[in-house]
Amino acid sequence: MDFTERAAHRAPTGSPLARICLLALDELAHRSGHAPLPSSRVAKDSLESVARSLNQVPDHDERLPRLRHLLAHHLVEAQCYNAALDQFQRIGPWCGAELGTKHRHPAAAFDLARAMAATRSRRS
Repeated sequence: MDFTERAAHRAPTGSPLARICLLALDELAHRSGHAPLPSSRVAKDSLESVARSLNQVPDHDERLPRLRHLLAHHLVEAQCYNAALDQFQRIGPWCGAELGTKHRHPAAAFDLARAMAATRSRRS
């Protein structure tokens, strides 16, 4: 994770390289069988940094919806509901990140995560 965070931090503005952090989190979760992300301030800061980075990626980048979905998922797991809600609002009803396909009912899992972000956000 240290390498991915350094690489993402050094990426030029508008680069989707921040996705490397999200992909590393998915790899860790796959290997361990559960979400490895702690809800520490450092973890939350890292995810919020990824969000800021993705906000600089051009909207027409075809990778962006999937990355926003992955980010929203990890933000909900880290209990960063305001930031997760922002990502869900940016992607709208699009549901298709790989994590969703791992669930028996991917659309329901997406709706549940989005609902958690909406109801637990301080903006609701």
